[in-house]
Amino acid sequence: MRKEILLFKVVAVLALGSFGTLAMAESFTLSDDDLMLLDYHFYRHSSSEVIYKTDVEGPGVEFDIYFPDNTRKNKSVTYVSCKNGGEGILTGIDISAYDAFALKFTLVSVNDSNSPDAGGTLLVGALINRGYTHAFRPEVINLLPQRNTAISSTTTDANDISIIGFTAYFLEPDGWDPNGSTVRLLIEAAPNAEPLP
Repeated sequence: MRKEILLFKVVAVLALGSFGTLAMAESFTLSDDDLMLLDYHFYRHSSSEVIYKTDVEGPGVEFDIYFPDNTRKNKSVTYVSCKNGGEGILTGIDISAYDAFALKFTLVSVNDSNSPDAGGTLLVGALINRGYTHAFRPEVINLLPQRNTAISSTTTDANDISIIGFTAYFLEPDGWDPNGSTVRLLIEAAPNAEPLP
């Protein structure tokens, strides 16, 4: 009887350990050098675009995104490394050991102002291919204290990369110039995620 109980405990511990390993998401992220390799506007129907990017001192890359107006047509930017456009330098990399892609986003300014009075709410996300399409985990940021930073972690079942990058939508452009606004986003590697292999 004692041997059976001991055997049951060993099996239970092994099963729990195996389940725990399967349940934990292994995430990867992009370094500053990787982020600087993003080079393609995926949706060309929008005239919103990344107009400047710079690897700042310290962690992260700043992206200046120009929204030419406040219309629904021009409300989004999807900026990526893609096998079907641009240089595609980050495509084809094996990510089969991971099940999520994560980035950290910080809204730095709107039209060079970091005051909460500058208004506006952005939806941002780390974008990656999944199945036969691509997806991102939406997070909301604005210029209010403690609301300007978020981490987006998007699950994926991909074996290798065909598209990777980020997306940004304006949800509420209140306070923005209806004739055009420039948003500055700091994007950096997500904490507790491994660099792209």
